[in-house]
Amino acid sequence: TYTRKPLLIVAPTGLLKNWEDEASIHLEKRGLGQLFRAYGSDLASLKHLSHNQRKAQLESADWVVTTYETLRDKIRYFLPIDWGVVAFDEVQKIKNPSSRLTEMAKSVQADFCIALTGTPVENRLSDMWSIIDAVAPGQLGSLRDFHQRYETQNPGENAEAIGELRTML
Repeated sequence: TYTRKPLLIVAPTGLLKNWEDEASIHLEKRGLGQLFRAYGSDLASLKHLSHNQRKAQLESADWVVTTYETLRDKIRYFLPIDWGVVAFDEVQKIKNPSSRLTEMAKSVQADFCIALTGTPVENRLSDMWSIIDAVAPGQLGSLRDFHQRYETQNPGENAEAIGELRTML
C-alpha cells in the first residue's frame, strides 16, 4: 500500500522563492500539491500550536520549504514528520561535520535524500564526506577512517584510494 509522505526542501533563504517559481513554470497546475512555507509568517503560525497540531499541519502539506537555519533552530518541528524525500539544495552548507547545522540536517528521517550543489568540495575532501554522510549515512565509513584513507597521505601516494573513492561515488 502507498503511504503519502511530504517532501522537505531545505535551501538557503534566497532560493526558497526560486523553488516555488520553478515548480509553477515546469509542472502542471497542481504541481507538487499543497505547499507549506516553513519560514516567515507561515512558520510563525506554528509557534502557538501544540506538538500534535504542528505535526498535523506539516504532514498535511505535500511539500515543505525551509531554510537550513530554520531546520537547525526549529528542529523539533521537523523531527516528528515521516518525510518521503528530503532535498538539500546548496548542500555545501552542511559540509562541516561538527556543526550544529549539519547535525540537525542529518537527524531528519526520510525514505530518500538528495543533495544538490555546484561546489561539493570547497576546502577539504572531508567536506564531501559530510555531505555524502547526510544523504547516505555510512556510505563512506566513519569520518576518522575517511580522513585517514583519503586525506592524510600525499596525493601521489593515495592515487589508488582516490580512484576507489571516485568509483564508489
